[in-house]
Order: sequence, then C-alpha cells, then structure tokens
Amino acid sequence: MLSLLLLWAGLLPVQSALVLNEVMANNRGAVRNGGGYPDWVELYNPGPGIADLAGMSLSDNLSQPKKFIFPAGTFLGPGQYLIVWCDNKVSPGELHAPFSLSNTGEEVGLFSSTETKIDSMKFGIQAEDYSVGRIPNSTGDWTLTKPTPAAANATQPLGSVETLVINEWMASPVTGEDWLELYSPDLLPVAISGCVFSDKTSTPSTNRPIRALSFVGPESYIQFFPSSLAKADADHLDFKLGSKGETISLFAPDLRTLLHHTKFDAQTSGVSQGRLPDGSATLAYFPVGKATPSASNFLPISSVVLNEILTHSDFPFEDAVELRNTTADVVDISYWWMSNSKTDPKKYAFPAGTRIPAFGYHVVYQRDFDPNGTGSGRSFRFNSARGDDCLLFTADATGAFTGGRASVKLPPAENAVSFGRFETSIGVEFVPQSVRTFGSDTPRSIDEFRTGTGRPNGYPKVGPLVISEIMYHPRGALPTDDNTLDEYIELRNITGASVLLYNLYNPFTDPSNSSNRWRLGGLVEFGLPLLAVCPPNGFILLVGFDPIADPNTLSSFKTRYSVPESALIFGPLSGKLSNGGGSLEVYKPDEIQRPPHPDTGLIPVLLVERVEYDDVLPWPAEADGQGASLHRVRLTEFGNDPVNWTSSPPTPGRRPPPPLPLQFSSIDLEDGFVTLKFEVQRGVAYQLEYTDTALNPSTIWIPLMTFAEGVEARMETVSEPLPPNTTQRYYRLVAPEE
Repeated sequence: MLSLLLLWAGLLPVQSALVLNEVMANNRGAVRNGGGYPDWVELYNPGPGIADLAGMSLSDNLSQPKKFIFPAGTFLGPGQYLIVWCDNKVSPGELHAPFSLSNTGEEVGLFSSTETKIDSMKFGIQAEDYSVGRIPNSTGDWTLTKPTPAAANATQPLGSVETLVINEWMASPVTGEDWLELYSPDLLPVAISGCVFSDKTSTPSTNRPIRALSFVGPESYIQFFPSSLAKADADHLDFKLGSKGETISLFAPDLRTLLHHTKFDAQTSGVSQGRLPDGSATLAYFPVGKATPSASNFLPISSVVLNEILTHSDFPFEDAVELRNTTADVVDISYWWMSNSKTDPKKYAFPAGTRIPAFGYHVVYQRDFDPNGTGSGRSFRFNSARGDDCLLFTADATGAFTGGRASVKLPPAENAVSFGRFETSIGVEFVPQSVRTFGSDTPRSIDEFRTGTGRPNGYPKVGPLVISEIMYHPRGALPTDDNTLDEYIELRNITGASVLLYNLYNPFTDPSNSSNRWRLGGLVEFGLPLLAVCPPNGFILLVGFDPIADPNTLSSFKTRYSVPESALIFGPLSGKLSNGGGSLEVYKPDEIQRPPHPDTGLIPVLLVERVEYDDVLPWPAEADGQGASLHRVRLTEFGNDPVNWTSSPPTPGRRPPPPLPLQFSSIDLEDGFVTLKFEVQRGVAYQLEYTDTALNPSTIWIPLMTFAEGVEARMETVSEPLPPNTTQRYYRLVAPEE
C-alpha cells in the first residue's frame, strides 16, 4: 500500500520542476506555424510528476511576470515538451503569447502562479533560423542549437571567429546612429559572445564585450550601433565612430587577440564605406541610399536591369522574370545569382553560357528557379499575397559575388498581372503592367508560356479608379493658416461601369472587416465604406472632416466649391495632406487566399496607383497655397509623373473646364513663309491645325504639327511655306479632349 501511495504522489500536478529548454527568436523560415514563422519558447518537464501550469506565466520582461498566463487545464507530463508561440495569435489547441522576441537580444522568464521566478535566461544576437537550447535537456548549459520544437535538443556545430570581418561602416549618417557591419564568411554559424569591438588598439581591451549567447549565421551580416555607454543593448557598442577618421578593432573574448581591424579617413555625410566584394581588401564608397547594413555589399548593375516580373501566376502561367540588356554589347550573366532574399542571395545560379544580346532580353521561368515546385530549400517562388523581393547578383565562375546588385521590391500582385519598368519624366518606376510582354502572353499551356523570350514592356495599368485632383494646400484666412477643412482628394472612375469598392468574391463573415474594402494610404489613411459603389464615370471626394457627423462643415464645403450632389463624399481622413508634398496611394482588396495556400485567410491588398506630389518644380507652384489645386491632365495615363499634372482652380466632384484656347503671340508673312509664335501650357499636348476653306461649322481642319506636353510652359515657333496661289489660310491650336 505504501508503494502505491508514493507512485500516486509522484503523479500529482506540480509547478516547480519545469524549465525553459529552447528558445527561437529569429525564425525566418525554419519552423512554420499557422501560415507564418513566429518566435517560440519551449518548456520541458524533467521531473517525475505531472506539471500543472494553470496560473503560471511567461514573460519577455522579468519585472513584468504576467505578460502571458497559462490557462487552466494546461498540464505537462514527465519528459514532455510544451511550445508557446510568441505572436499574439489565437489558435485552438495552441498557446500563443502576446509578445515577440527580439533577435538582437532578449530575456525570458517562467514564473509560478505567485510570480516567483522558476527559471529564466538571457540571450544576445540570434542567427537566422537557429535556436538556443540546453545541452543536455533541462540541465545543460545554453548554446546554439538546431531548431527541435517538442523534441530533444540538438547541438549546432560552430565555425571560427578567426574569419570575422568588419565589412561596412557609416560614420556620418544624415539621421540616426553611427553603425558598422560584421560579416562572417564561414559556412557554419559563429559564436561572437564575449568578442569586443573597440576604437582603440591597446590591449587588453576595456570596451564592453558582446552579450552572451550571441551568434552570427553562415555567410551572414550583423549591424552594430556604436552609440554610448548608456545603451547596453546587445547590438549597441560603447563608443562612437569619428566622422573625420577612425580605427575599429575586433578582439577575441580573451580581450587581447586581434581578430580584425580597419582604418578609414574622413567620411561624407550619408555615404557608407565598406569592402567590395564582401570581406575583400578593396574598399568602396556606397552613395546615399545605397548602403547595405545587415546585407551583402553591392553597387548597382549598369548593364542589365530587372525588366518585368510575374509573381501571381495561376494556370496557364507561372512565375517569370525578364532581364533586359541596356547596352550595345552582349552581356554574359553566367553564374550570376537570383534570389528573393537579401540575406540568402545564392538561390538560383544562371547556367554557364547564359548571354543576353545587345539591347536584348532573357526570361527565366519558375521551372528554373523553383524546380521542385515547393519554394523550399534553394528553390524559391515569389509570395504574391504578401509581396516579395527580386534580386540579381553578379558573380564569377566560382559563384563568388563580384559586387553588382539589382533589386526590385514587389507588392502583392493581382493574378496574371506583371510588374515592369516604366520610365517617367523624372525617373524609373516598377509598376503593374496593362499587358504581359514576356513573348508568349496569351498561352494555352504553361509550356507555351515558357517559349517567350522577352519583348519591350507595355504601358502601366491605370484605373479603374484614379487620383484625379489634389487640394493639399488651400488658402487660409491668413498666409500662416493651415486650412485643413478645405483639403480634399478626388478619385475618379475612368470607366463606363460601376466600381464596387470591395471584393464581391470575399466572404463577409465580419462586416467590420477593413481588409475587404478599397482604401487610401500614404500621407493619409482612409477605408472606403463597405458595400460602397462608385457609379460609372463617378467622383469620390475624401475630406478631412466627418461629412455625416458634421453636416454644417459639409454644407460649407459643398457651397464653397460648388460640389454637385452626385459626388460621393467620405471622411474623415486619418492624418493630413502635407504642404511640402508626399505620397498618396490607392489600394483594393484581392480575393481571399484559400487552402492549401500558406497564407490561407489573408486578403491581399493590391496597389492600384501611387502619386508622389511635391510643391517644387517640376510640380506646379500655384497649387501650394495660391488657390489652385493639382489636376491630372489625362486620366487614362500614368499618374505618378509630374508631366501629367497641372494646376488650375479647384473643381471637386466635377469635370474641370478644358484648357483655355491659346492666342498666337505673332503671325508674320515674309518671303512666302508664315511664322507663328505662341505659348503652350505645361502638362498639356497641343495640335496645330490649318484650313484653306472658309470657316463654318463643317470646316475640316488638317493637322500640321503636334506638341507634346512639357514640365514647363514654353514658347514655340513654327514656320511653314505657303503653297503657290494660296489666297487664304487659317490656323488654330487645339488640346485633345480627355
């Protein structure tokens, strides 16, 4: 009877035997849960009894124990594991804590129901897709481990600190803190705990060592911030870089062994300096906006561009990337790399003998860079639901990087709509295309689609709703007044059909679901009302006040601007339009992702268009507090180009008047030539026409010359010979109607 009682006592629920056993704080793609890759903490019960976790808590702050409280009915048997996902989600049968873990250092504590600390651990910088755990389970020291959720921990072999390189630095940032980058070319992760960065060469180093349990991944990069003694974060150092020149040293944990050092001279503001290629002795400057902290060092590729990319590709399509040679010479891209990850660049290598002819194209299809069809391992596919990156890297015959990179940020994509390069009057955009131009673009099968070898891009996709007018700086009573109540953004339906401001094919299980509606983003945020519809050729005005809750302001607004009753008016906008310019974006919901898609349940948000206006040239100054608004010149043409915008009196909710008829400045006849002089307005194309017949309603005008729109108003002079025996000739200037 006594032995039976002891056995029963050993199975009574307890709390104190539990330990923290494994932690993963940089889970980018190693352990999947619920369609994502969340941080997680593993608990282990080494004792002989059943552990009752009810009322116990887990926290990432030891001074706030009850961040996550285990619910009643949570038990853990002897020798069993329990995973807590750190992502603040709700999933039946799983535990999800309302906090995430920092991959640059964090602490984790396990507490009893009375807030007594049972176990805790503190880690430093974490390598991507590795965990830290006890070896052996429950009793051993913490070290780098292979991720083994709910299983015995497995030690991860480590590389050598002797390979570490100080790879890039920014000693004179325009904003923010100084920084430097550590690079490890080792094929194994490297423990950097206890290593010391210093701006001194004397030994033993007295600078603060890197926090325990800090690691850098294989062929990976870590950004450190030389700041001050006050910031003890794992990725902050206790000295600052000198913009007029500095020496940086890296010492081993013995504080004496010099692992690497670099010396630089005076630095230019906003320009970083580093090694090109990574880890080499050759130094290069990376211009403003081209620094690469926490990533491989590269300069732009000058000979080849990413020209067109398809990421949402239901049958008969598949993902595809088109490259274009911008030079008059053949470009050999053998051994170059393509990837969708800056931190994992070596995914697809172009085969030996891959050459792009002068000004020619090369298309690579999903069967090439995703041959196993899963997007896993070295294979990959683009995430069209959340957006992704496409990166191209130059390399030599050994696969080593040679310092060139081209990259494109890809937003969520509509099915069968590709993204492509488009040159505007001020630069290059990468935007949704109105047609695919890979070469075989209306295929009957994937095999037929793969026969395309590339061709020039089509025109950007425009509409069905566009930003047609922007009043960002209306006049106030005083020049210093910021008259936000008179601000507005006008959207226009450029089609002859109604536009649903939601996705009809998505389930309306939650009427307040803000993801299934059109919305405005950028400088201001606003979700258009659910089930709203914009009529054919209709207008929507978005304002800074609530038109329903504030009818007096609405009435004043409509009276002041002569707004017709047919215009839809919604508000209030969250935020305000900047008088100094900024970005306005229109988004629409795509169809909800359904099983077996990894993002099941997600409603992708598609960018319809973006307009980045400004208050300086080449944007018209008259819209900056002088009473005018910005007007889109041609509704069906690309919106993010200042050449397609002009300024004129505000006309919210109605069509603006056509451009004023131009007058000829002078008309001269000499030696049989007629010389005409006139001024053309900015942002408007004109056509010069003539007739030799009497003027009447049926007169036929003959085109003589066209004048493209420009970024500025300009004078034009046209001289033409009069045919012999011409007794009369009439001229006129016309602007094509919308």
